[in-house]
Amino acid sequence: MTPPTEIFKENPARGVFIRREIDHSLFKELFPRILTLRQSNAPICLYIESHGGQIFFADMISSLIRCPNQDGKSNHLITVGVGYVASCAADLLALGDYAIIYPFGHVHYHGTRQTASEVTLQNIPFLAGSLRNTNEQYAFRLAGKMFRRMTFLILEMMMAKSFSKFQAGQQPIVQALDIGKIDQEIQEFEAHLQKKLAGIDSETKLFDEASKKRTKFKDLVKSIRAFDKTGKGIDVNDQSTLFKHLLDLETKSNPGVNLTDLLPFVEDDFQQIRDFFFGKFQRDLNAIILESQGAFLTPSEMKQWQSQPTQQSKLSFIIKTAAPRLEPLWFLVVSLARTLQEGEFPLNPEEAYWLGLVDEIVGSNLPSLRSRTEDLREMERKMAAEQKAPLAQSSPT
Repeated sequence: MTPPTEIFKENPARGVFIRREIDHSLFKELFPRILTLRQSNAPICLYIESHGGQIFFADMISSLIRCPNQDGKSNHLITVGVGYVASCAADLLALGDYAIIYPFGHVHYHGTRQTASEVTLQNIPFLAGSLRNTNEQYAFRLAGKMFRRMTFLILEMMMAKSFSKFQAGQQPIVQALDIGKIDQEIQEFEAHLQKKLAGIDSETKLFDEASKKRTKFKDLVKSIRAFDKTGKGIDVNDQSTLFKHLLDLETKSNPGVNLTDLLPFVEDDFQQIRDFFFGKFQRDLNAIILESQGAFLTPSEMKQWQSQPTQQSKLSFIIKTAAPRLEPLWFLVVSLARTLQEGEFPLNPEEAYWLGLVDEIVGSNLPSLRSRTEDLREMERKMAAEQKAPLAQSSPT
């Protein structure tokens, strides 16, 4: 079913406006407006022009908008970047159900920042650990949104190529869209993304740093799967066994480094692996695959899927078949999201778009869910009109 176009359009009449630092006073200021808008189930539009502020209150604003009402219904959150959007405000923009940015906007990412009344030698390790954990938490949350948007962009690129072949009469559009080669499409998208980020990468090494993280992430997953094939097996649920395995890998990769210096890296590895096998990756991936209604299956696989006897067997088949095809994209997305939580990364609207941080740039011709939904609506209208025309012609005068 084609979704309503209202969930992709900004609407100032149902807007909440963030125009300064995000803190407790801002939350109190916006609280009545949000509660009023929540009385209707229509989308709420959050306009953002802020240098950031406190993560806790940014999350509170988002949570209040999205919180289910007494009937269990939630409001769709549309975020709109207007002007300069930085720090936790940039996270808030990207985490919208549909994120829009104006062409003159700017997005600035950096790692989590905390202030403490006293910084002592004793609490430095705690502060460092807290910052690292918060960075990882927000990176994985951000990755989920980037993953969905990049998946859409890859399918759009595939459809564009398929349509060109179809128009040229080279082959039917169903054959041209070869989902079995999506790994190649992901590689092409990665090369395209690297070109789009060439400007910022020359200064910040965003893509280079993400590539290093991605290689390590892939090797970690590969090592666990390879180790399992030996018959010894690593039960990822067994946290102590998994931690020891990761510690051994870090020790071999960094000979001569003190164990205590390696522990933060092992902790990061541990969190990534646990998330990959049991956490947000699996939830987001499964949701995208199910929403796609077979978009990641070949024609023959589609027939097998449709012939499954039960809903549960259909679910198992489509996830088992499609998930490995999208793993390479997840490796890339997580690595980019983690890199964005480190250093300083000022982005223009197009860079933010190709990174999957926003869905649409106002006034651009870049593909978006809104434009595709409107296209589908128009197709449905024309088909309905064509079906009515023969009936009208055959009716007695």
